[in-house]
Amino acid sequence: PADTPGAARQVPAQLLAARLLEALGDDGLSGLDPASSDLAWIAQRFVAREDELALEMHLGEWHREWLERPSTLHDALAELPLRLIVTCGLDPLMEAALRRAGKTPSVERYHYRGRNEELLPEASVDAPLLFHLYGRVDEPPSVVLTELQLLDFLAHLISHDPPLPNDLNAGLTHGRLFLFLGFGLRQWYLRILFHVLKVLRP
Repeated sequence: PADTPGAARQVPAQLLAARLLEALGDDGLSGLDPASSDLAWIAQRFVAREDELALEMHLGEWHREWLERPSTLHDALAELPLRLIVTCGLDPLMEAALRRAGKTPSVERYHYRGRNEELLPEASVDAPLLFHLYGRVDEPPSVVLTELQLLDFLAHLISHDPPLPNDLNAGLTHGRLFLFLGFGLRQWYLRILFHVLKVLRP
């Protein structure tokens, strides 16, 4: 969540889900009451009713709204001596917090249907690596948001087509200090993801 002084905590992804639901004005959802935490399902329904360009438009507007919003929670995390931060969130909160902390993060992404760098910039405490596993909003084809995109993403990741950067794999396997943002082990696809990344190793 974003923890803004003087305001209630807000979860950016849930607000994006609510925004898409409102845009749908979907009478067909009567009685289903989809949870705002089920962003992938809501985004999939939105694309089915509208199209990917409309989804990208809403995603871009949502992202711009969060660019200038401070979050004390993210600011506290940014002060920690982290070298590698892996996020499945599409919001800009962590990058902004790192810059407010006087750090110069390298911001990279995985593109499940495009070209990826083999090697990433060397990370340090003052210049941590912020890796967007689900793509970046400013590069819409890389974004993983709908249920079908999520399944395609997992298929590409498991088959190493394209592979993750070599040094990211090494960092996850041998690293001492890194942070995962936006992951919940109750979600089946994130358990698969953690297994593929070799994070849940004995």
